[in-house]
Amino acid sequence: MELMELENLYTEKLKLSKPAEYLEKYSRKKRNSGRIWLAFSLGLGVIIVGFSTWLLIHLPGLIRVENILQWENLISWSVLSALIYSSFFYILRLLVKMTLSSYHLASDTQERHQLTFQYLSLLQANAIEEKDRENILQTLFSRADTGLLKGDSSPTMLDGLFNQIVKNIGG
Repeated sequence: MELMELENLYTEKLKLSKPAEYLEKYSRKKRNSGRIWLAFSLGLGVIIVGFSTWLLIHLPGLIRVENILQWENLISWSVLSALIYSSFFYILRLLVKMTLSSYHLASDTQERHQLTFQYLSLLQANAIEEKDRENILQTLFSRADTGLLKGDSSPTMLDGLFNQIVKNIGG
C-alpha cells in the first residue's frame, strides 16, 4: 500500500514539476518587466518635473504680458498647457499601472510556486482529501488578475461565476 502511495506522489510531482519551473521563470520575467516599467515611470516623472521647471523659468521670456492678457491668448495657452499636462499624467498613470501589474503577477506566480510545493508536501503526509485536492489544483491553474481591467480574472468556482453574472446584471 505504501508503495502505491509513493508512486502516486511521484506521479503528482512529475505532473507539477514543469508548471512549478514555469512559474518560477514567469515570476522572474514579470519582476524584470516591473523594473523596466518602473524606470519608464520614473523617467517620465523626471521629464514632467523638468518640463514644468523649464516652463516656469522660460515662460515670461516666451510670451509678452500684454498678449497673454488678451482673452484668446489666455484660452489658447490654458488649453495647450492642460493638453500637455493631461497627456503627461495619462501616460504616467498607464506606466504606473503596468508597473503595479507586473509586480502583482510576479508575486502571484511566486505564491503559486510555493503552493505547488505545499500541495506536494500535503500529498506526502496524506493530509489532503479529494475535494480539497480539486480546489487546490483549480487555484493553481486559474487565471491571474492583472489589475489592468476590472473583473479581469475568471472566477474559480461556479457560484462565483453566478454571483458575478448577478452583480453585472444589477441584481
